[in-house]
Amino acid sequence: MPYYRLSTEPSDSASVKIEEGGHYCLSFVESDDEGGATLLPIVYDTKKVFGQNTPMSSADGFATTTVGDILASTQYGDAKTSSAFAALDNVILPPGANITVASFYGKVEHIDEVSKIVKVITKAGYVRKKHLEAREIMDEMLAGVETNTANHLFNAAIKQNFMDNSLRGGIPIILGDVNDEMKGNNADEDPRVKVFHVFSRIHGDLERDYNAFKITPSYFSQGPGNYRDVAQNRRNDVYFAPRMGAFDVKLFLGYIQADSYEPLTVEAVAYSIPDHPIAKKIAKAVAADSNSSKVLIDVLVGGPFRPGQMFDLIEQLNIKIKIKSEEFINLLLSHAKQHSIGQYGTGYW
Repeated sequence: MPYYRLSTEPSDSASVKIEEGGHYCLSFVESDDEGGATLLPIVYDTKKVFGQNTPMSSADGFATTTVGDILASTQYGDAKTSSAFAALDNVILPPGANITVASFYGKVEHIDEVSKIVKVITKAGYVRKKHLEAREIMDEMLAGVETNTANHLFNAAIKQNFMDNSLRGGIPIILGDVNDEMKGNNADEDPRVKVFHVFSRIHGDLERDYNAFKITPSYFSQGPGNYRDVAQNRRNDVYFAPRMGAFDVKLFLGYIQADSYEPLTVEAVAYSIPDHPIAKKIAKAVAADSNSSKVLIDVLVGGPFRPGQMFDLIEQLNIKIKIKSEEFINLLLSHAKQHSIGQYGTGYW
């Protein structure tokens, strides 16, 4: 399988940093076999498919060759823009039969992680399960704007508009609830209640390179956005999540500076554990063994973190947690201090 990455970090710096992280494309024909599906080969040499057609408007390469010929020949992918086409050769379908080719695209911090992903995604039924989960997530996200009129296009337009705004400004979720009594409190009344926006990103189309989309490949995924975009797309947040209170107002007013040089880029809030005794208290309540407790304490007092980063560190450092993930993050953030983060980015607002 090809592993797509730059050899070094493309920065204007005197130092050279080797890039370990990269992207992958994994494709296979869905199978119900218990042994799982087999990966299909990937055509990463663009010229093999498009030939001399540099605008890539048609697959001219197939005028003189076949999929089998391409797979048997040498491909070249270095120092050029590569492709990622799943190659399926010599398939015979009986009348009325069909097959489904599933493809996964993603980013990892190291190539060793790809093999672990393969073992998971090729299991029988995994793709269908995740497809249903994605539908359920969308239904849950859009439940607050469910509209029923005689015009089904209007109903769908309301959902699409809400989803687009949510992807720009993010969807607020409430964290920090450690008991049922807290669920009646909002973020203004109870400092243990925390508001975190997921799915946020910079505005515009994905193909616009200057937008520099950054969406973390982690749990509680989110990315930075421009001040104006984030502010205007969060203006109705409190209607859908009343418990957030004045969180957004305080956040954006907090970025205003006396010299008018407000930061352009608004990033997701981060959290920190104020002192060692609190970190020790949390570790005692959640860690499954003494070694996990020690490592977790070091992580908690090591500096600010976001929920997704915390779960990534737990996996990387093999920290064993004895309670459910939801209970853990709520307990952790109920004790945490919240930090708003604004950056210069590409200018000021």
